[in-house]
Amino acid sequence: MHEAAIVESALELILAKAEEHHLTKIRRITAKVGELSGALPEAMQFAFQNASQGTIAEGSDFTIEQVEATASCGSCGITFPIRFYHPVCPSCGGLDNQVLTGYELYIDTMEGD
Repeated sequence: MHEAAIVESALELILAKAEEHHLTKIRRITAKVGELSGALPEAMQFAFQNASQGTIAEGSDFTIEQVEATASCGSCGITFPIRFYHPVCPSCGGLDNQVLTGYELYIDTMEGD
């Protein structure tokens, strides 16, 4: 389960930032996870519950916002949702497409006292 390693690394950074800002309790954390990132939000939730035990993040609201995967067609210029890594433009059938979103995997916000 690579989600556990991802969450543990993220939690290290979160706790370091909390210490830097003199927080004694983390109340809420928001993560952005793209559909193409390979990370499963449910597994990340589970890993966070386990990894945060005994830390100032224990019991915090760990929210995962899933980012839709989109691409832009290099031929006709439209932006369209995708579900796989090598998208075909639904408008012109073009293959010269650039993935715009979907690979995100980061902590977006953190709130605490």
